[in-house]
Amino acid sequence: MSYRIEKLNSLIKEELAKIIEREIEFSRDVLVTVTKVETSIDTTHARAWISVLPENKSSEVLKKLQRTIGVMQGLLNKKLIMRYVPKISFKIDKTAAKIDKFEKIAKEIES
Repeated sequence: MSYRIEKLNSLIKEELAKIIEREIEFSRDVLVTVTKVETSIDTTHARAWISVLPENKSSEVLKKLQRTIGVMQGLLNKKLIMRYVPKISFKIDKTAAKIDKFEKIAKEIES
């Protein structure tokens, strides 16, 4: 992966996190984190992975983000100084759930 794409991924991740924090309202018991962004080589599309706590609210959060994607895309277009800003899509990052499951299994094996 080129340095330019890595830098763009980092910048999009940072800006999306700010936009989600400031502009999108979730219930008080929900924590949403942008964990990773992968931009296509031609920079036309970017996938953002999000982590949601509690995990059972993931589908609700994903639906809300997809409904407000136009607003977020517009804000991102204003923040990034580029000819073409990648179109964003969201995916749920299940890494935290997998780690939690692994830790529970490891504790059971130890006992």
